[in-house]
Amino acid sequence: MRSFPLLTAMLFGSIGVFAGNPVATTSLNVKVGITPEYLGLMQFNRLGNKGLTAYKTETFFVAKDKPVAAFTRSVEAGKQIVYVGNYPILVNTGDNVQMALSPKYKDGKALPNQFSASWTGKDAARQGLPYLIDSLYTIGADINTVEQVDAFITARSQQVKEGISRAKIADNENIALINAYEQTKLLLLKFTFQYSHKNLLPLKAYGDWCLQGFDIATPAFSGFGDNGLAQQAVNLWWFARKMQDSTLTDDFKLPEVMMRAKSELVKGSLATILILGEARTNCFTQKLKSLFNAASGLSKDAPAKHTIDSLYKAYHQLEVGEPAFNFALKNDQGDIVRLSDFKGKVVIIDIWATWCSGCVASLPTYNKIKDSYKDKNDIVFLTIGWESPDAVDYWKEFSVTKQIAGEHNLFLSSDRTEEQCKQFVERYCLTGVTRWIAIDENGKIRNGNLGYPTDPAFPQRIANCYKMKN
Repeated sequence: MRSFPLLTAMLFGSIGVFAGNPVATTSLNVKVGITPEYLGLMQFNRLGNKGLTAYKTETFFVAKDKPVAAFTRSVEAGKQIVYVGNYPILVNTGDNVQMALSPKYKDGKALPNQFSASWTGKDAARQGLPYLIDSLYTIGADINTVEQVDAFITARSQQVKEGISRAKIADNENIALINAYEQTKLLLLKFTFQYSHKNLLPLKAYGDWCLQGFDIATPAFSGFGDNGLAQQAVNLWWFARKMQDSTLTDDFKLPEVMMRAKSELVKGSLATILILGEARTNCFTQKLKSLFNAASGLSKDAPAKHTIDSLYKAYHQLEVGEPAFNFALKNDQGDIVRLSDFKGKVVIIDIWATWCSGCVASLPTYNKIKDSYKDKNDIVFLTIGWESPDAVDYWKEFSVTKQIAGEHNLFLSSDRTEEQCKQFVERYCLTGVTRWIAIDENGKIRNGNLGYPTDPAFPQRIANCYKMKN
């Protein structure tokens, strides 16, 4: 864990820090006006690592016992738009950023967590340009036609050009960053207007209008230090593309972004989000294979490449037909139970926890489904409680009250230094509960994630797994 400068350590109670040792080439100094309404939470988002190839986030919990809090940070070399809270800053190598956040008031009362940002110093005009764009591209209720929006945009675009001129920005990289940022805000403005005025234009015409002047191919998206902003740009672009072409489905999203976008950072981030979402929801599916194939076009040096390859390797263990991990866990009677004990039987596993309200709420469903197969000797139901090692006694008592106690009620320690826990979590890609798994009569994966018992189709999924028995 990195140590804090003395001033920062005095002014902040606790913080989530990032890994790595940044090159201290840009100095960021922020003062925050504190009011009783302020919750004391502030985030700092930026790009880090050599070449600005990774998103970094710090969360600050600001001490509220002084009228003004302050913190300083060093930012890696390069040009990027960083975020302090919701306030963007265009920083360059060697900058000495002097930023102040002053509370906003309404009717004499401070608005919770709302500030006005200002900058001082020789590069203040350039550093505050993204914030200027944010303030310019907000339309009021008096604008009700596409023509009015276009006129509004023309006027605001001129003001942005004047801001660039005042800041004396001449280099192409900074201009490209500002243009990409402005395009993103324009797209958000148009999409928001379209959502509130759906019938002014046909859907395709709306899509064409939204994407006028927006270029998904600009490499400058790699200069957005907030992954949320970068992904917002991609998502809005995709919404507009689907308005343009009604035949597009979300299955085409990643392939189109991979084909059209030029920012490896943005492409890799989207691929990771989609692959991780599909894997955690459905485990290893044909869709996951398709997403992985689409992401194979990433540069081998792309930051997300290693992450995606690791995800694919991990979840491939849960492909239908792969051998299931032969766990050995104690039941609530203290006996060791192994998966291999049930060879020749379909095994349905409910992984739950006493601290998970959704898991507990679904235990009656577990009992109901299990009871529906009580006359079958070729299927077995197991509950596995994922608990702290010191919670064994409580888990046993709780299991009795929920009517799941017995030889098929197993305990999984959450202490990953224990080998069985470590292997179980890794082999079944356990990232949360509740989680239901189906294993066939030969000890192979039949379904790595059956979904949630609240789904009306859930009992049928189990029935289908049972019917597939040889």
